[in-house]
Amino acid sequence: FQREAQSTSAESASVYASTNQKAPGIKEDLCVGDVVFACWLKGVRKRWYLGRVKSLKVVGETEYGQVRRYSILFDDGDKDDNLDEIWVWGEESYLLETAIEDKKRKIFGVTHCFDSNSNDEYAKERGWYVTDLTNDFKFATVAKAMEVYDNLYVRRNGKRACPSKMNFPNKWTFFPDSVPIYNSNCLRSDERPEIRSLEKQEGFDELGST
Repeated sequence: FQREAQSTSAESASVYASTNQKAPGIKEDLCVGDVVFACWLKGVRKRWYLGRVKSLKVVGETEYGQVRRYSILFDDGDKDDNLDEIWVWGEESYLLETAIEDKKRKIFGVTHCFDSNSNDEYAKERGWYVTDLTNDFKFATVAKAMEVYDNLYVRRNGKRACPSKMNFPNKWTFFPDSVPIYNSNCLRSDERPEIRSLEKQEGFDELGST
């Protein structure tokens, strides 16, 4: 799983951050017990395997936030007690990123950003995500950015929303002549206060208006 500086937008090229765009909060928030894909670095080749976060510690801080190091217990019983944060991905993030890079998964309205000049390896190699509808707001995972884009896309387009232009249309119920409804068993990303604030700034109407 080789990381390359690339765009995950359907329409845009890669975007690299300038110094005035730096902000904390770009890193995936992993906790003890989380299921992850982590890289086994002790062999001849780097390979990614499932495991769980056994423990973590903060070893520094940059303009992009805390620098973490993880202890990972792999599913086969092996462990690595000193793994840098760039080598640990949440399970959902890893699988989705892999599918996107292998061109097995389409993505709409989301761009993957990096800071190639940063001393923070996470910002340089892992980066963060922005959407076409939330300006410079930074998301730590591609899944969250994709979900928020879909939510705001529906708010902006109402009954004209097209499932073929959404990232997770299976999370919505579509009707011939009315606004799509978010499935009640799915957690809406735009219920978070910061996303509601973004909607207000953008002047979005209530869901259901056109």
